[in-house]
Amino acid sequence: MENMQEALTKKEKEEAQRKKCEGDKKQREAREKEKKEETSKAKCDFLKKLEEQDVIKKKCAIRKIRDATGKKQEDAIRQKCAMKKMREQEEKERKENEARTAKAILFRSTLYRTNCKQDFQAGNKVSIVGAGPVGMGCAFALLTKRVTNNIAIYDVKNDLSSAQRNDLRHASLFLQNCNIDNSSTIECTKNSRVVVIAARPSSKPNESCQDQLLRSADMIKQIVPELLKQSPKAVFIVVSSPVDVMAWVARKITNLPYERCFSTGCHLDTARFRMFIGKLLRVSTSSVQGMVLGEHGDTSVPIWSSVSVGGTLLKDLLPPIGTDKDPMVWSNVHKSVVNAAYKVIAGKNYTNWAIGLTVSDVVSAIF
Repeated sequence: MENMQEALTKKEKEEAQRKKCEGDKKQREAREKEKKEETSKAKCDFLKKLEEQDVIKKKCAIRKIRDATGKKQEDAIRQKCAMKKMREQEEKERKENEARTAKAILFRSTLYRTNCKQDFQAGNKVSIVGAGPVGMGCAFALLTKRVTNNIAIYDVKNDLSSAQRNDLRHASLFLQNCNIDNSSTIECTKNSRVVVIAARPSSKPNESCQDQLLRSADMIKQIVPELLKQSPKAVFIVVSSPVDVMAWVARKITNLPYERCFSTGCHLDTARFRMFIGKLLRVSTSSVQGMVLGEHGDTSVPIWSSVSVGGTLLKDLLPPIGTDKDPMVWSNVHKSVVNAAYKVIAGKNYTNWAIGLTVSDVVSAIF
């Protein structure tokens, strides 16, 4: 019995041991399976993560490509805009330059006239119409400046013109043996290269400026056509006051081009302008450059931007020169120019030497 019990106990133990081993085996298998599953899951998660990372990388790469493409497109659009803006700016500048050029051409065409080719009279004969102070100032300047030695003096007052001719002829030794036409008729002006019209009607008591102007215009209308018959190829310089108006009248009745019938304009005003500036700065008049334009006299216009002394523009030293903001009041110089003739007339009733030298300068340019 005891042996049987021992055998049973042993068998039970073996059975229990076997079951335990099987249980342990199942547990190990379960753990291994679970571990494999975890490993497999971890591997799957890792692969999935890698795939996700690859997808993200691909997306980033695609985004970068898109961004780069977009940037290129933006750069291209920006460049196109810049080019368009540049073209618009160039077009604007071109139009502005064209407008400036057109204005400059219009200004030049208004201020200057293109001279046509003219058939001029040969020789150096200058005829002066009017033997008064102005006419004789012109004659004296032409002879003494040696612009010409061949002149004719015509005046309706025969005694006056004859006396003036003789007075000059007496000095022929000092005037290049000058040839002064001895005739007292208008035929003495025949074949002149230049005709200077310095005649003006005598003033009447209490005569208005308008009446005197009308009488001057009537005189021009009468005498200029006759002078043109005697010298059809001559250049006519009008000095009769008011010079610009009388030059216009002469041109209208003769149909002469601008280059053959004109006044001395602001040439004398310019000379006075430069003289007063030189006097103010204590330099020679010839060292001063500048211009006065417009109508001779009160309405003339000083061009301050053109004024230079010894090559230095005064506007560079004093930008507001000649304006209301000019602290040195250079505009008074032009007032002196305007009043200059009146002061001379107040002293001797006429001006003649300055206008005579002005005419000689113009005639020398023609010759």
